Amino acid sequence: MITAISAHKLENMDKKHFLEIERAKANAYNLFSSLLCEPEPELLDENAIFKNLETYLRQLLPDADINLKALYRQSPGYDIQQLRIEYARLFIGPFKVPAPPYSSLYFGEKIVMGEATVWVKNFYRHTGLEFDSGLHDLPDHVAVETEFLYYLLYNEIVTIDQGFIDDAKAFWVRQKEFTEKHYHIWVPDFCDKVIQNTNFDYFKIIFINFKLFIAEVNIPEFPNYR
Repeated sequence: MITAISAHKLENMDKKHFLEIERAKANAYNLFSSLLCEPEPELLDENAIFKNLETYLRQLLPDADINLKALYRQSPGYDIQQLRIEYARLFIGPFKVPAPPYSSLYFGEKIVMGEATVWVKNFYRHTGLEFDSGLHDLPDHVAVETEFLYYLLYNEIVTIDQGFIDDAKAFWVRQKEFTEKHYHIWVPDFCDKVIQNTNFDYFKIIFINFKLFIAEVNIPEFPNYR
């Protein structure tokens, strides 16, 4: 087991360190949410996304074996069409999908738009968000859920900076509840399916690091600002 942030440190973390951790987590979620979508030339032409992601992961997990160099060294030379074909095979179909990206299929349901999907949609609504029906995907797609966690962290940080501590803690509570009751339950399993079912280093490296991030980065206790 990788030593991330010990329980003792979590309990005694000062406000400055807490914000540094939350900012690094927010940035990592934001970058992963982009990498969980269909590969785009604009994303890979600039290898900064992989360098930045490695920086945030090293900050969060200083003792872990984080290495994304293979991605940012090769990113300008990736065949985008081949990556998209593999992305479709892994996540979309039309044949049997090796790694379905919807949470409902990891909670004992055999169809998408099941009870887990409804739970996620209601969670968004109770947080003050309405899911955009114009999006070409479901509320419990892994990229959407990951972007939602970025949203919670971003707003937590902004409201702390503005001095609205009760609002900030409410975002922290929502983050903790969403990860513990839902996100952390299914996403590691999803990552394993990707890792086991692809021969593309691009996807293997991304999902090995994504699983490490999900499994090992803790949610620090909210500091006492009073």
